[in-house]
Amino acid sequence: MTSVEKKLFAVVDVETTGGRPVDTMITEIGIVISDGKEILQEYQALVNPQKKIDWYVTKLTGITNEMVATQPKFEDIADTIQELLRDKIFVAHNVDFDYGLVKRQFLEIGRPLDGKRLCTVKSAKKVFHGLGSYSLTNITGYLNIPLVNAHRALDDAKATAHLLHKILEQAEFDFLFTEIKEQNHIVEFPEHWEIKNGKVLDHSSGIVYFHNDKDEIIHIDISKNFQKRVYEIVTGAQHNDYFYKRLLEHTRSLTLDVMEDLFKAEMKMMNDIQFHRPRYNKPFKAQNDTFSIYIKHDEKNLNYLSISRTKSLELESVSPIIYSSSFRSAEKLKDKFNHSPEIAQLQVLKKQIYVDEELLQDIHVKQYNETFMAKLSKDFFCPVQTGYYVFNIWGDNEVEAISIENYYIKAWGQGRLENNQIVDFKSEFDFEANQKITRKFLSILGKTSYKLIQADATESIS
Repeated sequence: MTSVEKKLFAVVDVETTGGRPVDTMITEIGIVISDGKEILQEYQALVNPQKKIDWYVTKLTGITNEMVATQPKFEDIADTIQELLRDKIFVAHNVDFDYGLVKRQFLEIGRPLDGKRLCTVKSAKKVFHGLGSYSLTNITGYLNIPLVNAHRALDDAKATAHLLHKILEQAEFDFLFTEIKEQNHIVEFPEHWEIKNGKVLDHSSGIVYFHNDKDEIIHIDISKNFQKRVYEIVTGAQHNDYFYKRLLEHTRSLTLDVMEDLFKAEMKMMNDIQFHRPRYNKPFKAQNDTFSIYIKHDEKNLNYLSISRTKSLELESVSPIIYSSSFRSAEKLKDKFNHSPEIAQLQVLKKQIYVDEELLQDIHVKQYNETFMAKLSKDFFCPVQTGYYVFNIWGDNEVEAISIENYYIKAWGQGRLENNQIVDFKSEFDFEANQKITRKFLSILGKTSYKLIQADATESIS
């Protein structure tokens, strides 16, 4: 029997307020302590989440705002929960969700949570093959495990504990040891690698910089879990993945830049790839601006795209500019835009505008141009010429934001919010005025929440 098999398990289930994983809060927690064969202890608590529960969650779980209003907050029961979890393997059905949420609530009260985890979804798929669904309801039904009140924390935790017992009954001798190793990404660190700045390889998130024997950065990567990323590289190399083998061979040291905000980390990585041009990253190539696509207006003041040599572009043009290396490639971009569903549908409105009365015509022209610009900004540009995307606000209206200049993102930095304007903005890192970088930014913008602020036309960004 391995040392892992002698461990106790803390089988956990949480119910939440709903919404996005990044801001949902625990409303109920159930913990079952098991030795892998029998349940030894049970714990259940309703939790005051200090925010409203979404209606559909109440319908699913039966937990109402009134039920949790007088219950203890998470910090009030944190000592009990921490003691129950101490020196146990954290088990859950879809462990990344439950563990991630419990860890975040501990972090919010200034406490760490780290330990080995086991996902019964992943393990069940290896032991009980061919099921149409591995949801807790489905697999407990298949194995005749009682689940009386589904979507209540303690009942779900007990059902998961019994599922764990069934898995271990059917599994081979070394199954659990291998599962713990794989699911927790326990890896033998390459002998010829070292970690700079006294950091340790753990489950932190952020940016990883790979250096060669000349201390040059040869690769930059973003990871939700540093240990998992190194595990993927080492195991990938062992399975003869060409990229991983080359990276493993040529790396001599790592720099770990811990960043909890993965959206910011991704933006910083884009910037650093442009600056360092690492051997194993694909850079955003510099724009060849021989030809430009820009906005003009017809006799009804309707927007349309026009192509011109960049050097002879109308000086008075203040529209966004799409750069292109040739007239042919510019034509392709223009045609792709004009034949998109959003713009193609505007042709009906355009015909209507030419027969409209004057008042109605003004309304429809505005509608046409707004739709046109929305599509253009979605595909190519930020929606304002000069301004800021604000991502975080704290303290005395201090903000973290990306500045916009001439429809391109320019810099990530900090400033202060006054009268819905950003002042005293100081750059932390800058972006090249590259259309492809801005388009990449727009494609990942949906990963986070933000406030868009249009600056005064006379205000400049330092």
